[in-house]
Amino acid sequence: MYNDVAVITINPNSTMKWVISPPELARLEQEAISNASLSVKFTYVVTHPSNNAQNPPTIDNNREVPLDSFIEGKPNPERKTLLEMLTNTAPSTAWLNV
Repeated sequence: MYNDVAVITINPNSTMKWVISPPELARLEQEAISNASLSVKFTYVVTHPSNNAQNPPTIDNNREVPLDSFIEGKPNPERKTLLEMLTNTAPSTAWLNV
């Protein structure tokens, strides 16, 4: 499909900062603790120089993944990771696998 493929690492020291209101953060924390169904949606947009119509300058896509509260009768570790990220208690090496 594409002529060039790259594996990249996004700089963890980006100056971009995601901010959420305290009431919404509290709601997300409660949803992560609950047994309710959750979905995590990852959306990305990549822009690069291009003069070729077959290689558009902007590529975007998204991936939505259900985050069940239990997997095979055990608590889903990804839900725990999500909660730790929301409460700033996750280690700096934590990943949410989506």
